[in-house]
Amino acid sequence: MSSTQLPKFPIPDVRFSNVFYKALTKETEKQKLVNPNLKVVVKVLVRDVILMPFIQSILWTGFIISVRPSVKHLISVGKSFKSSVYNMIIGSDLTNKKQI
Repeated sequence: MSSTQLPKFPIPDVRFSNVFYKALTKETEKQKLVNPNLKVVVKVLVRDVILMPFIQSILWTGFIISVRPSVKHLISVGKSFKSSVYNMIIGSDLTNKKQI
């Protein structure tokens, strides 16, 4: 692929109004209606505006909470590795340690 050619993949439309109207149209066609009624509008609002963001936030928070101990361990391993590399190259650690 040359540098002037752009990749051919669709870019999703994330503007709220367009996504909401597409969901309304899809739900209206699914229920075989001509125009969306109050039931369709409420269903799309509850599903796309209230329920799905709530579920996604719960899942994301659970993921972050479950990964936190591993990240803390990785940080401590990185710090001890840094100290051992400094000791090997320079002979002492460059971080200022309080001497008592």
